[in-house]
Amino acid sequence: MLIAIVAAALLIIWRVESHSGGDPNNTVYTELKNTLLAMPPGLDNARLNAATPTGWVSGCPGFRASGAGWSQVYVSVDFADSRARGLVRSQINRALSRTGWVRHDERAGQDQGKLAHWFKDMSQGGVANIFAYPSRGAGHWSMTAAWQPPGPVGRECP
Repeated sequence: MLIAIVAAALLIIWRVESHSGGDPNNTVYTELKNTLLAMPPGLDNARLNAATPTGWVSGCPGFRASGAGWSQVYVSVDFADSRARGLVRSQINRALSRTGWVRHDERAGQDQGKLAHWFKDMSQGGVANIFAYPSRGAGHWSMTAAWQPPGPVGRECP
């Protein structure tokens, strides 16, 4: 009887902890973090704001909008560069293009103009996105990178 209970417990633990997908060895997370910290080339004042690797989200039983799955990888940095916006974006574009990122700007919203955006197919599956934009006044910039791992998408409890 004890052996059956132990075997059942081990099976439950194995099923709960062995979710397919995710970001094994934090490969994509590390690439995104290192990419943003190196932008723009030669910049030594980049400051990491947020760096969140993926993780398994259990969801909430009984709450429809919630669900078990993988959380998004997210990285954010700020930096200062007082040169013209077009020059900063061009420098970032050259550096990202050399490592396989493709530029495809997006309209942020009505009367906001286009937002500098790059995407790249990741070896783990799916597409990662990087955005660069002026923030907090003249000469201040932010860059964000995000990637949703393949597999179920996790949604936290409200």
